[in-house]
Amino acid sequence: MKKYSKFMATATTATLVASAFVPVASAAFDDVKENNSHAEAINALVEAGIIKGYEDGSFRPNAQLTRGHVVKMLGKWVEKQGFEIPADWNTVQRFDDVEVGAKDQELVKYAALVKEAGVFIGSNGKLNPGGHISRENMALTLDRAYKAVTGTSLVEIAENAKDLVVADLTSAKAESREEIQALRNLGISIVEKFEPKNSVTRAQFASFLNRTIETITYEEELEVASVTTIDSSKIVVEFTQPIDGTQANLQAVKVEKVGVTTSDTSTLSYRLSEDGKALTISTDIKNNAFFDGDYNVVIDSETVKGAAGEFVPSYNTTVHFNDTQAPTFTTEQVSSLVYKVNFSEPVQADAVGKITFKDAQGQEVAVGKSLNEEQTVLTLTIDQDVEAKKEFTATITDAKDIAGNLLDPNPATFTMVKGEKDGVAPTVETITQTGENTFTVKVSEELLANPTVKLGTTADSLEITTVEVDEKDPTLFHVTASSKFNSAAYYVEVSSLTDLSGEAGETATKLVEFTKEEEDAAPTVESATLDTATKTIEITFSEAIKLNEAAVNDFEVYVDGKAFEAPIKFDANLQDAEATSANTISVVISDLTTDDMQKQLTIVGLEGTDITDVNGNSIKFETAIALTAKK
Repeated sequence: MKKYSKFMATATTATLVASAFVPVASAAFDDVKENNSHAEAINALVEAGIIKGYEDGSFRPNAQLTRGHVVKMLGKWVEKQGFEIPADWNTVQRFDDVEVGAKDQELVKYAALVKEAGVFIGSNGKLNPGGHISRENMALTLDRAYKAVTGTSLVEIAENAKDLVVADLTSAKAESREEIQALRNLGISIVEKFEPKNSVTRAQFASFLNRTIETITYEEELEVASVTTIDSSKIVVEFTQPIDGTQANLQAVKVEKVGVTTSDTSTLSYRLSEDGKALTISTDIKNNAFFDGDYNVVIDSETVKGAAGEFVPSYNTTVHFNDTQAPTFTTEQVSSLVYKVNFSEPVQADAVGKITFKDAQGQEVAVGKSLNEEQTVLTLTIDQDVEAKKEFTATITDAKDIAGNLLDPNPATFTMVKGEKDGVAPTVETITQTGENTFTVKVSEELLANPTVKLGTTADSLEITTVEVDEKDPTLFHVTASSKFNSAAYYVEVSSLTDLSGEAGETATKLVEFTKEEEDAAPTVESATLDTATKTIEITFSEAIKLNEAAVNDFEVYVDGKAFEAPIKFDANLQDAEATSANTISVVISDLTTDDMQKQLTIVGLEGTDITDVNGNSIKFETAIALTAKK
């Protein structure tokens, strides 16, 4: 059964989050025109299988709604939410006026369901299926139906919403007023005057029911939805909800080869999709590792967490690998210079070395080759010195997939032609600072290779350590300098701008104002304590710290004017230490007497640059720090 979340009523309209009922493209009934204000709701409920018309193909939207109509519509909705028709629906009578042998067996069936679900309780044991239902009773019935399905009533959901105007609320019977107000607050009722004593038409009820359904947010329970295989190198585990993306959590999904006591899975890689719902477990394809045979995919109880912190229920399934399918390929010309060979599955890395390029005279043609990380796309870049319009043949021989199956056909050939330059040179569009020593360069079009970037002021220059293309935007480059920027104007020179057609752009030099980022605030003392049992003083700072070794003995403790000098012990990550964390120093004062420790102790002598944070900011101290007894 589905899991439901409360609808947060923050507006006057309800929001359908998932499992939406999509209206059919054309009107479901001849007598429901497209301009009818209820047409969308009627068509949506028809599409969902909740309502149907009469045998003559009409819906009769203006006909008065009967209690029997309500039973059938709500019964079908409740059934679709996972509730089962009672097994004894046709043998045990639920209402005095609905006999199990009645001609309308659909009414008998759904009357049993809504009675058992608490949606429709009747009056004095009777359903009165042919009677009309008032709008106030409809409000009560919708509220009960919603609670039966979700476990929460519409009144409860609307309790934090602003009360909207219901001009005639006081004319409704007292027991229905909260429900009527809830319908208004949640956008299920969209008029100020509710007319609680009036009857309801079939079309009106379709809109009320559809808007009620649309207040539900459907959330599936966290569990494994499916496990599938992709070629011989990947297992994909799909979850119904996002899971925690830490590697430790992902690797708790175990892959065990059947029949092998200990399976070495240390070379497997785990990658989670952006939505957190699909986990891909891959072999080490760079070393031609692949799955072969049967494997158990196992999640033990309380080992794999969802993104919200709950555990995925235990799971165990077996997948089978027997890859005998030959890989295939397609080619595409990306630009005048660039072709891509798209393989149907990962190929062995040496496929790059098994491709040759020759013209009609048998002469080799210069072409660069690059296989992507997934080993599924081979990018071929024709050398710029090759004459335009030159035609030649590429031949791939003995290329294999990871499981060792030869490419089909083998050898494989295709024709390549060097195109002409497109006549539009690439340019630098923007340069934007992104950090204390980083910035981006945005160019007008995709380039053959990363540009060359230089940076400096009139006085000096900074070395550029990396220039990397953005993972999603091939026209954006991330640049890192060797040191932090000062607040100054820097000349940024961008060269080697060649687009995919071979058109070269001019070197661009721009004067860019870079801003020096503010340094972190200086660390402060959070606490200073004395452990009288071990004569140990611990000082905890607001952040990780470093010690100036030359000043190691400058630390002083005073007991009513009596000074002790002592070494400082630091966390092992910083300086040879025994302290509890990187932001705590621990000092043993062995000369302290029991009498001393009953008096006031203060710390002095730590001003200046003796102790700094990791950014070099000096610790800020008061003139003296009073110690407190450690608890």
